[in-house]
Amino acid sequence: MRVAEAFKPKSDHEEDSDEKVRLKSADILHLKPNPMWTKHANFMAETAGITISDETIKTYSRLRDEKPDPEKRENHSGMSDQEILAEALRISGDMSSFAVFTKKYPHIFKKKP
Repeated sequence: MRVAEAFKPKSDHEEDSDEKVRLKSADILHLKPNPMWTKHANFMAETAGITISDETIKTYSRLRDEKPDPEKRENHSGMSDQEILAEALRISGDMSSFAVFTKKYPHIFKKKP
């Protein structure tokens, strides 16, 4: 799912899927994030004027390291770094930072009609 689609109302199925992703996100909290992605996420957050949590950094790192699965239609390999960080903010439930971050990059996060 593209981050721009997060602006659309979600069906019950999508909300269930989001909850599964949040639970999966909670499972990775014990993992150490890739130091390169930590610096990258913090740089993007600082540029946007937001502070991100350890959960968001770990989620970003996990999404960034995700390899495409040919059997799945959707993956994060086709998303920009900013879209992946926005997705990590959304998964982490930090919607206020998500809103600030997406407003900072209007050329990336265009609302679809």
